[in-house]
Amino acid sequence: MDIKYNQYTHLYTKKNKDDYQLLVTTYFNYRNVYNMGWLKYIHIRNLIKYITQLKNHTSIRYIFQSLLNQNIFEKKIIYSQIYYRYNPLQKKDRIDRIIISFE
Repeated sequence: MDIKYNQYTHLYTKKNKDDYQLLVTTYFNYRNVYNMGWLKYIHIRNLIKYITQLKNHTSIRYIFQSLLNQNIFEKKIIYSQIYYRYNPLQKKDRIDRIIISFE
């Protein structure tokens, strides 16, 4: 059985897994996704789908899960929903304190 591929069909395999991870992290750094804050998985999935042009949700999940295992994403539960933040440099949240003094 011959499988015909057009220019928009990409295959995710173990051999090119690192290429896809590098592509996604490079784009996220360029787009500065850290400043987007905490996102649900569906938003990250749509970004990865746009970047890699993959149609298979399982492949997209494998890419995301491998980045999550490398601690490139942080995971947080807010009101029983899971949110993720792209944080490759392990930055801490900054708390700006404003002091107002009346003289």
